[in-house]
Amino acid sequence: MIRLRLFPRSLRARIAVAFSLLLLFTAAVVTITFARQAAQTHLAAQQQVAKNLMLFVEPAVRGMVASNDVVGLDNYMQKIADDPTVASLRIVDEKGGSLLYTHDGNGEPASWLSRLLTGVSTTEPILVSPVTVNGEKIARIEATLSFAPLNRNILHVAAVGGLLTVASLAVALLLTYLLLARFTAPLRPLMEWAREFAHGNWRPQVKLVESGSREIQQLNQAFAEGSATMRHYI
Repeated sequence: MIRLRLFPRSLRARIAVAFSLLLLFTAAVVTITFARQAAQTHLAAQQQVAKNLMLFVEPAVRGMVASNDVVGLDNYMQKIADDPTVASLRIVDEKGGSLLYTHDGNGEPASWLSRLLTGVSTTEPILVSPVTVNGEKIARIEATLSFAPLNRNILHVAAVGGLLTVASLAVALLLTYLLLARFTAPLRPLMEWAREFAHGNWRPQVKLVESGSREIQQLNQAFAEGSATMRHYI
């Protein structure tokens, strides 16, 4: 029966993998945090721009509705409706309830990633701006925003963050493995000495490697003294 090894066998490889997994978790948390902040900022800016746009449009719409300029109203509102952030746009006559203008654009709903990062629902609330003349409400402008720009922005941020995370992980894994290989190099002669001791050879021909680590120095000294003591007794 073949048993799959889920973890590397060497100590340095295990340490490198553990460190890389920790780095991956940290990078993922940082990426998600920045992506969430960017998504919420983009959504708030989009909503604010839409509100400001409706306030800017209202005086022009007021004049054309009051003068019953249907052609001018259609041409003017079509320029506003060409904005990719606009999903739908309507002007409703308050007196008769008829539609003076209507436009249905790209009503793309919020993606699962947008909902996860911003907490918005699948449908954007309707923005309403009244059109008044001498204090009397003659019409209202209704608009809904498309989630298409937000979805693209979040997807771009997530893709860039994911690529940077993968690249950082690969570099960190390589550097960690190389550093650990350098730091654990003095352990290899000690393993050879232990193997020779197990076979009864108390005078191994393997040279111990000097190290700046206090623990490695103590192990080298203990192995050397132990070898000398056993040779004396034998």
